[in-house]
Amino acid sequence: MELGIVRKIDELGRLVLPKEMRDALGWGIYTELNITTKNGNVILEKAKHYCCICNKESKDMIEINGKSICQECAKEIKNIS
Repeated sequence: MELGIVRKIDELGRLVLPKEMRDALGWGIYTELNITTKNGNVILEKAKHYCCICNKESKDMIEINGKSICQECAKEIKNIS
């Protein structure tokens, strides 16, 4: 399903994503997005979280000194120490 809506950037540089689009994508409040550019276009993607040790994607991360570690790697580290 394609949905096209025109919006203006406000005086503070903000752009509101229409509710219809957020709902269609399953994005709610506090959804984290990666914002990138490619060929002059802005790309919004739901953020994925990767473990800095095993590089696997996980939703259940522990943050230590600004680094994200999955529960599995955290358990392995705990067993080593």
